[in-house]
This record gives sequence, structure tokens and C-alpha cells, in this order.
Amino acid sequence: QNALEIIFAAGIQQRAATNMLIKPLVVSIIRQRPVMEYDASHLGNMVNRLEEALPPELPA
Repeated sequence: QNALEIIFAAGIQQRAATNMLIKPLVVSIIRQRPVMEYDASHLGNMVNRLEEALPPELPA
């Protein structure tokens, strides 16, 4: 409730007020996500799966 009052009271600066209130929440959520790491074997397996998923080439 209080956050909405701040945003609407900001008038022209609504976007700035919204960013001030929302950005810390978004950043805290993103920081909780695990970091994704790939090594050469993972990339090789993904390429192999993609090749297997592709339909066979048609004869020319």
C-alpha cells in the first residue's frame, strides 16, 4: 500500500520511483539463482543431442 502511494505521488517521476522500489527486489531474486557453468563435455553432449534431433538430410 505504502509503495503504491509513493509511486502515484511521484507524478512525472513515476518511472524513477518505481525503479527505486522494484529494482532492489529484482536484484535480490536474481542473486539467489544458481550460477550456470558448462564445460567441454557438456557442450559436446548438447551438440550431439542437437545433431540427433535434426531430421536426416534429403538427397540432392
